[in-house]
Amino acid sequence: EILRVTGVQTCALPICELADMAKDMPHQLASSVQSHLLRKLHFMPDQLAAALQPITLPALEKFSQTLFTQSFAEALVLGNVAPSAALDMLDALQKKVPGTPLESSARPQQAVADLIGQAVMHASTHPNKDEPNSAVRMLIQLGRLKPKQAACVELLGDMLSQPFFHDLRTVQQLGYIVGAGASASQGVYHLGFVVQSAVVGPPEITRRIEAFIRDAPALIANTSSEGLTDFVIAAQERLLEPPKRLSSVADDEWSFISDRSYRFSWPRRVAAALASVKLAEVKSLLEGAIKLSGKAEGGKGGGGATARAGAVQFEKDAPEADPFGLDAFLTEVKGKDKDKKR
Repeated sequence: EILRVTGVQTCALPICELADMAKDMPHQLASSVQSHLLRKLHFMPDQLAAALQPITLPALEKFSQTLFTQSFAEALVLGNVAPSAALDMLDALQKKVPGTPLESSARPQQAVADLIGQAVMHASTHPNKDEPNSAVRMLIQLGRLKPKQAACVELLGDMLSQPFFHDLRTVQQLGYIVGAGASASQGVYHLGFVVQSAVVGPPEITRRIEAFIRDAPALIANTSSEGLTDFVIAAQERLLEPPKRLSSVADDEWSFISDRSYRFSWPRRVAAALASVKLAEVKSLLEGAIKLSGKAEGGKGGGGATARAGAVQFEKDAPEADPFGLDAFLTEVKGKDKDKKR
C-alpha cells in the first residue's frame, strides 16, 4: 500500500514540475524549443506531461519487467583506480542486469538537425497570454569541424559576444536578456544569438539580429593584432583550465561519452590550434557561414540558403559496429589482465 501511494505521489511530482515549465521566461522556452528542433531525440514539457497522465503503477511495474530485455552500458570511472579494476566493476554491473547485450547497430542514435544551406524558422506562442516579453533565438550552424575551424569558432563567439550585447542591449536597449556566443551539440558547432524584449516583437528582434550579423565581418576585420592575441590567450585559458572538482571532470568527460564521439582530448586539440589561427581565417569562416545561412540578404534565403519552415532533416545515423575500437580495446585489456592473473 505504501508503494502504491508513493507511486501516485511520484508520478504527480514530475507532472507538476513539467507544468511549472510553462511559467518559464520566453528566452528559456525558446531554448527548449531550439533543443527540441535540433535534436532527433528530445521531448517538450507538454509532450512529457501528456505521456505521464495515463501511467498507472501496474503499467509501470510491467514496463520495468521488460526494461532490460536487451541493453548496453557505458561507464566512466574516475579516481585512483586501475583499468583492470574499473573493468571488473563494469563486469559486475553487467552481470546484475538481465537480458542480452544490445548490439551496436541496434543502439539508439542521437542526431542533430542538418541546417547547412537552409534558413529554417519556427514560431511558438508562449503559454502565458499575459507574458509581456518576446524572445528570439537565432542559430547559424557551422557543422562538424576540424580543430582549427573549431578554434576559429571559439574566437568568433568571444569576439562577437561583447559587441552584440553593447549594440542590442546598451545602445538599442531592447531588453536585459541579450547574448551571443559559440556552442556545440553532439559535436556540431553553432553560432548563437538570443534577445528577449518587451519593447519590440519577434519580427523586429529578428531584423535587428540579422543587421548585426551582416555587419559582423567588418567588426572582425577591424580587430587589431594585439586584440586577436588577447582573444587567443583567453580562449586557450578557458579550454585548458583544470577542473576544480572531480564532478566537473565527470561532467566534461561524460559529455563525450553521451554524444558517442569519445573525443576526450578535443579541448586540448582546439586550444593548440588556436596558436596558428589568423584573423583572415576567422573572418572567412564567418562570411561563409553567413552566406550559407542566407543572412547576407536580410534572412530571406539569399546567398545559397533555402528558406522554409517546418520539419528539418537529421544527420544520417552511423550504426557502424564499434567505430572507435572500444570493444576491441576492452577485450585486449581484459586479455592482458587475465594473463597477469595467471
